[in-house]
Amino acid sequence: MRRTSIVVLVACAVVTVSLVAHYVPIVRASTPDFAEADGRQLLDRLAAALTAERVDQSLRLAFDDATVAGKQVDELRDYLRRGFAHTRNLRVRFNNITFARPSADLATINADAEAVEVAGDGRTTTEVYYRQRVSVSVRRRSTPQLGGLFDTYTWKIADVSGPRLPEGVYWPMR
Repeated sequence: MRRTSIVVLVACAVVTVSLVAHYVPIVRASTPDFAEADGRQLLDRLAAALTAERVDQSLRLAFDDATVAGKQVDELRDYLRRGFAHTRNLRVRFNNITFARPSADLATINADAEAVEVAGDGRTTTEVYYRQRVSVSVRRRSTPQLGGLFDTYTWKIADVSGPRLPEGVYWPMR
């Protein structure tokens, strides 16, 4: 075999290994379907992030153009930081969850949302910040990978609506 043939074969092998190394993790992260269990897990992760007062972790669960109570994600970042500065033992929970799939790219999750301040024992509610039924729209979006060779799918929050904001909070918060 000629030396140039060996070099070409090695180059092809390196390119193939590189493509596979990029392809496998990306495809594993892709979620083409979204079931009720996925919806419950999403709300659990959101509740845990809000309870831990982690703004960026909370907002990472939503698309950048998502709306929450009619506000954009960028507006919420500042609002959450200010709100978390005034809480001590925040607890966020979602209960009474109902799930629907009106279309292949949309899931709707309705739940009773509760954000409360709890005493040091973790059981006694000392202040209720929010306790209302909310509707969470979760959408699937595709992202072309490796120059359009294949698509991956991501499910994130696209819209959250509820009847009102917590008492005493005015938009925009100043």
